Amino acid sequence: MTRTDSAKAQQVRKHLKFWPWFFKDGVRRFFSPWLVVHVAIGASLGLSVPQPLHDIANTVLLPLGGLLIGLTFAWAGNALAILQTSEVRKIGQQDTFRTWVFTYQTAVLAVLTILILWGLVGMKAHQVLADLICCGPWCRLAARTALFALSSLALRECWQVVSGSQSMLLMRDLYMRASDEKPTLDDSK
Repeated sequence: MTRTDSAKAQQVRKHLKFWPWFFKDGVRRFFSPWLVVHVAIGASLGLSVPQPLHDIANTVLLPLGGLLIGLTFAWAGNALAILQTSEVRKIGQQDTFRTWVFTYQTAVLAVLTILILWGLVGMKAHQVLADLICCGPWCRLAARTALFALSSLALRECWQVVSGSQSMLLMRDLYMRASDEKPTLDDSK
């Protein structure tokens, strides 16, 4: 293997790694103006919903989380199929295509992480932690706010997967109309 081949292989490996992209670019996607909305929703629900968190987790949010996971995976699969079409591959640059793929992966990661957190709450793991650190009422309110804010974020991430898939479908349609191509599901023409 020549130095050029080795450098190319190293560049390909770097291009395929999710975690470096996530910590450099992916995390920034969560710190948007929407974060204020999520925190406001979390605070209002944290203050207004009197039920214990584990009851909320078991009766409402874990079943709802199953729906979010199903929607997210179904639409992410749809999006990845659309990404593989020749029209979308022609539209996107190399970094754009990578960003699209990793953005869907980040949304799935966010929804799964939040579902796991609510699962731990459903098992009352949060109460053990609160007892260990002598958590007072403000600490409990902060935890409630954070969990509800993260739930709002999970809903938004699920919606972004659906919205992104629809946008790619429309983008593909516009490209095909502009170039008078017939739709394809693979790159072989």
